[in-house]
Parts: sequence; C-alpha cells; structure tokens
Amino acid sequence: MAGFHLLETSERVVGQVTEELRTLGVQRIMPAHCTGAPQIAQIAEAFGDDYLEGGVGRVVEFEVGPTVG
Repeated sequence: MAGFHLLETSERVVGQVTEELRTLGVQRIMPAHCTGAPQIAQIAEAFGDDYLEGGVGRVVEFEVGPTVG
C-alpha cells in the first residue's frame, strides 16, 4: 500500500516496475492516488485479483499468520 509516484512514467517503465515488484515477492498491491490513474489501471491489470483498490477512508484488515523460526 503506497503511492508509487509514477504519474509521469511511461507504460513501458510501469511494466518494468510491476515485473520487479512481482520478482521481489509482492503478493498484493494497493497503489495510492499519486501513482497516476493510467498507471494504476496498468498495475491493476497486471496484478489481477491481487490488486486492491485504495482510497480515502478505505479500511484494510491484515491477518497475521504463524511465525517461522
């Protein structure tokens, strides 16, 4: 959940950022408004069901799993 500040970023670069986030193990994503509407749409398409829509007043609940180690 973050603002990625991609507003002035090309579709190609947004694609690269999205691929890198997946490579880093990002499972779900919720970009904020400063990411840019077209860029958010591209990220949403790339993440599919793993994209979460953010917004003012949005409540997000996290479930904590067992600790390893």
